Amino acid sequence: MSLQKSITPSQAKKLIEQHGYKVNSIEAIEGSISHIIFRINKGEPHEAIVRFENTYIEDLKGRRKDFQYNSPLSLEREANLCELVRKEAELPAPEIKGLHYTEEGIGFLVVESLKGKHWRNFIKDNNYSLEKFLASLEYLGSDIAQAQRVRFNSYGNIMGRNWVEPEGVRNFIERVKTIIDLKIERVKSTEAFTQKEFNEVKKYFHDSLEELLKMPVPKDHKPVLILTDIHPMNFLVDEKGKPSGYFDLEFCQAGAPVLEIYTLNSQLFAYFDKDTFHKARNAFFKGFYNNGGVYEEGHPVNQRIEELLGLSGPLSGVACYYGKDHDPIRRTWSKSFKEILFDSITNKIDPLTAYILIADVLRIKTKQPKKPTLP
Repeated sequence: MSLQKSITPSQAKKLIEQHGYKVNSIEAIEGSISHIIFRINKGEPHEAIVRFENTYIEDLKGRRKDFQYNSPLSLEREANLCELVRKEAELPAPEIKGLHYTEEGIGFLVVESLKGKHWRNFIKDNNYSLEKFLASLEYLGSDIAQAQRVRFNSYGNIMGRNWVEPEGVRNFIERVKTIIDLKIERVKSTEAFTQKEFNEVKKYFHDSLEELLKMPVPKDHKPVLILTDIHPMNFLVDEKGKPSGYFDLEFCQAGAPVLEIYTLNSQLFAYFDKDTFHKARNAFFKGFYNNGGVYEEGHPVNQRIEELLGLSGPLSGVACYYGKDHDPIRRTWSKSFKEILFDSITNKIDPLTAYILIADVLRIKTKQPKKPTLP
């Protein structure tokens, strides 16, 4: 199959029309790494989103795999996961209108255009209101609890209903080790670390995981549906802040609940400052527990996994942004993430400080303020 690194609206229009769709208007939607995305027929009854595959996400051998879990990416898997989230979890995911390949092997999905605005824009349009921020996270917590009612028999990459790869992973710590080892190998392939630094990082993670394997397993460690990629521009909300659309679902995992929580720590809970972090987390868990969510927040294993996976974020950042000197915004990110990582593993900073510092790096691009407004 042929994947695309770039495609113009006029090229996309021609390919879409070849498969029987009428395209009265077309516009590019920026911001996606794994897709080249267009909106067609905006404001019309047949408005839709068209998602072409992108070669940007590849593993170390040039195969199209995601950078977090090394899971295979495909339009077929993405279609399966949208249907799973929409039908099994009963959450607002796009309905699949069609999956097509051209004669040249160029693949694209045509999906429903969901209503609402990106969460980041909702927060900005409400003048960074603390009240709106917390309300939106309570709604999100309720949805995540609902998603986690969908269960699986083992941990791994969800490819479809009752289809998880690799097969037979029953210990979640072993799954975490696989995830972190992938990130360690990625950073090894760059020149971001000296050999001494690399050995120090590898030893820190491996020793920590060996300790976790000796500890009692939390009761909530069951394979459940984890959306995994919840960040400020990856879901839509209505005027109240209630989620109205989840998309980019191709990374979904069968994991313990902690796999969802660690991402939210740095992506949403740390959106502002330390004081707001605790309020954000409390608001999320209020919605989560009220809708039947199960997570032992105080369990030392869950707390440690949150910390280790949280540090795997800057570890990935070191590799991802190393050598990106051509990018004026991100050129310093590899160095910043490396400092956060080493300050954390040498206990110079605590996990909460690390989450806020990660958010501060991203704030260079997003420009959002450090503090919310009142109310």
